Amino acid sequence: MDTIDFDGLQCLFYVAGFQGPDFAEYRTRLLRMLDQSEKITLKDLTAECQFIKSYKEDSRMLEGERTSTIRRRSSSNSNGKQAKPMHFTPDQTRRKRCHSVVQPTTPCHNRQIRRVIAALKKDDHPHLDVTINGHPTQLLFDMGAKITIVSESKWKLFGKPRLQKTDVIGFAANGAPLKIRGRFDAEFAVSNSSGEQCFGHGTCFVTGDDSIVLGMPWIRQLRDLYKAIKKYQIHRSLSTTSPTFAMPSLPN
Repeated sequence: MDTIDFDGLQCLFYVAGFQGPDFAEYRTRLLRMLDQSEKITLKDLTAECQFIKSYKEDSRMLEGERTSTIRRRSSSNSNGKQAKPMHFTPDQTRRKRCHSVVQPTTPCHNRQIRRVIAALKKDDHPHLDVTINGHPTQLLFDMGAKITIVSESKWKLFGKPRLQKTDVIGFAANGAPLKIRGRFDAEFAVSNSSGEQCFGHGTCFVTGDDSIVLGMPWIRQLRDLYKAIKKYQIHRSLSTTSPTFAMPSLPN
């Protein structure tokens, strides 16, 4: 999977939470937004969800009023009386007019859409741009990793910070043991598309193997990203156990 930035990764987890037929309209609209622009944020997606939710509620309300009007007219006509016309309040009229616009469907050719769909289908781990001790690099995003690891070649590019001995034993995805050379303290940062940086501090392990992994101890320090991950996990659970929709909320 190609590289994805901090905001893009949050949006990926957000959209991935809308699973099942009950969430099809939400998922389609959010993917369409990502297709139309590469600068979409969680705030944009949440605002769109709120609009869809309000639209559905208004539609149900107006449909109920329309059904009530038909019944009232039928009852009046059966008694030989003329039915009275129904009047909408200005607010109801405005809602009807606003929601009458139909947005055209656009094909999903955007790179970000392909990344999202590829990640959902293949359950891939995206690479995240990370700065470690002032040196930019890319780490494999892995929620199952308990430590952050860089290869020995990356460690050399970082200026060979002094390594400390460690008793930690790491294993690759195939179960093979990793050759841990040592560990060093690191200051790290992840930037979003707005240029804002999220900072953290942690232990980075160096291996003689070609491994570059961003582990959960570092991910937890990226507050917004970690919350987005937890919401994704909760949404997956809700979508498979209950048809009741819980509107996703933006991280505080």
